[in-house]
Amino acid sequence: MGQIIGNDGRNYDYATKPSGVIAVAKICGVNGEHGLALALTDEGQMNWSSAKAACEAHTPAFTNGTWKLATHDEWDYIIYTINDVFRDGFSSIGGTNMQSDVYWSSTETPSNTDFVDCWDFNSSGGWNPVDKNANFYARACLAW
Repeated sequence: MGQIIGNDGRNYDYATKPSGVIAVAKICGVNGEHGLALALTDEGQMNWSSAKAACEAHTPAFTNGTWKLATHDEWDYIIYTINDVFRDGFSSIGGTNMQSDVYWSSTETPSNTDFVDCWDFNSSGGWNPVDKNANFYARACLAW
């Protein structure tokens, strides 16, 4: 993808963004008029309900876009579309790379709603059900 969302709500190639525009998210996938971007930095480590609230409160606000905690399916799309370039491609555009750790999704585990599907960015990767009270990383997703 190689494009960012600026604080003015427009997308740019990072190398050619206008002076004064601050990159706030990396575009991770576009399908027609809909797309997903991830914030350039983590919200931190926190429990699931705090992660959801922090992602929903992420700024700046965008017309026709919503900041949120990505779903299991949205993470799958991002991870499998962009792969290694995705995980380590944030520092080159002014952000911080994804941690080699666990990240929350907004999807509760169907068999037990006390647990949530989480993606583990360690070398083995993969989905794991995790208790909502645990503390893991959150990164806001901008959906439009």
